[in-house]
Amino acid sequence: MKKSISALILMLFLPALAFAQLQWAEPWEKALDEANKAKKPVFFDFYTDWCPHCQELFKTTLQDPKMIEYFNKEGYVTIKVNPEKDKKAETTFKVYAYPTLVIFRNGVEVDRILGGKPTAEMIAALEDIKKDKGTLNDFLRQYKKDPKNAKLTFDILDKYIAKGEFSSAALYADKILTLDKKNEKGFASQALMQKGYIYYKAKDLNKAVEALTSIAAKYPKAKEAEDGYLAAASYSKRLKDTPKAISVLKSFLTKFPNSDKKLKVEAELKRLQEPPK
Repeated sequence: MKKSISALILMLFLPALAFAQLQWAEPWEKALDEANKAKKPVFFDFYTDWCPHCQELFKTTLQDPKMIEYFNKEGYVTIKVNPEKDKKAETTFKVYAYPTLVIFRNGVEVDRILGGKPTAEMIAALEDIKKDKGTLNDFLRQYKKDPKNAKLTFDILDKYIAKGEFSSAALYADKILTLDKKNEKGFASQALMQKGYIYYKAKDLNKAVEALTSIAAKYPKAKEAEDGYLAAASYSKRLKDTPKAISVLKSFLTKFPNSDKKLKVEAELKRLQEPPK
């Protein structure tokens, strides 16, 4: 009899678990303000309609009962917004990659998580943030004690990129170029990729192309050598400088005649050189 009653209770309880969903607070300005005043932690999901990783995150981790249980247990206020449709959010938070998850605790932004994660990894990341482990503030504290640590310096660079604080990011990129001058640890070539992105966001295309194509000249064996040229061409197209994109792609074919990307580059070059219809 007891087993039957227990089974009945479980059957009644399971549907509630199966259909549990996150409650997204809105409008975001009011929800964020009220959560911050109440010192409640905030999980702010920035997404776009075209982003497959955003869709995957929503369908998997953010639908997982374990994730929902964690948010409820920790008292999180969950907010989501598409900054491409909400210019105030775009300007306020300077989000450029999707999904970007911005975490607030005690009324202030403490960290950002770029990209989706499985439930266990997401919970572990949020637990680290709660302990101020692996955050920008944590890295800056460590940096004061170990300013010659190239990896730590690169971690700080990444954090500033994620926050859209490009002037600070550029400073740490330059520090990396000094710390790993010969690219022995592979951070210098990555820093030049990031500098190219920083210049691109500043719409300084010439400096972006210079930084990105210099990777092959300085560190020809770096895995970013080819990618630097391709990024330079991509940024040129996005900034509507087709002649620059064509020039970069031609240089790529000269510089890397045996690249496995050669056919794709040739096809893109042909497309860009076709007269407008």
